[in-house]
Amino acid sequence: MKRFALAAAGCSLALLGATPAQAAAPVGESIDYSISVDEVESFLLEQGVEQDVVDDLVESVEDGDPIGSLAGLDPIDETTTRKNDLVITTETFEDGSVEVTTLEQPILEENDDSAEPPAPSVANKHDHWAVGASFSPANHPGAFEASTVGSIKDCKVSSGSGFKSYKNCVVQRNSATANISFRASYTIVNKGNDYISTIGQAGHRCFAASCSNVKSRIIKKNESSTGKAVARASMDVTLAGGIASRSFWVQLEVGGNKAVARNGG
Repeated sequence: MKRFALAAAGCSLALLGATPAQAAAPVGESIDYSISVDEVESFLLEQGVEQDVVDDLVESVEDGDPIGSLAGLDPIDETTTRKNDLVITTETFEDGSVEVTTLEQPILEENDDSAEPPAPSVANKHDHWAVGASFSPANHPGAFEASTVGSIKDCKVSSGSGFKSYKNCVVQRNSATANISFRASYTIVNKGNDYISTIGQAGHRCFAASCSNVKSRIIKKNESSTGKAVARASMDVTLAGGIASRSFWVQLEVGGNKAVARNGG
């Protein structure tokens, strides 16, 4: 289990540290791929893994053996870089495999001191909203009364007196054999409890593996004395031949004036 803490005022995670072929499926669209070692190889080479190591990893995958986190390995190296509105954290494992975790978080310098943060929404069974759909200010008073900027991927951030509110922002995890992502709207309140307003359905793809039990949910909407607000997308990944199966997830944690992307399984 890994944690990446990002200061909400200035950080965003790296989104696609993957090849174009491995870009996450559009959220809300479920895509399962069967054996496809070409994508496995392409992703690893794109991340700078040496060819001889890639060959060994691809052979393992073809044999149905898990690699990286799916094998239960812990990362031996971790680097974080910013690319435009994205902060990309890359992990390297003992077997040479690589994983990338991304949180989209545009930077906004200006404040509108007259604006107020949108009120936390009430949790109910209709809380999920399709990513890509428009966020309705009518349903969230104050959401766009502040200074606002947006990214090319439709993530928007607005700020006012003591708050920053992020809308429709991607949380994503990429590995050689599986990708999972979701979008979330959340607010950082300087002198109050941070909270997650809404999330989208999980988007996923599996390479040389199958995905099942794919879902996203808000585990805890509001930061409180008992802990942070948490939203998660998760699935089960089974390698070729059904030899190995493991939970694979990425989650957003909001609290203490920070947004945190954590992955595990």
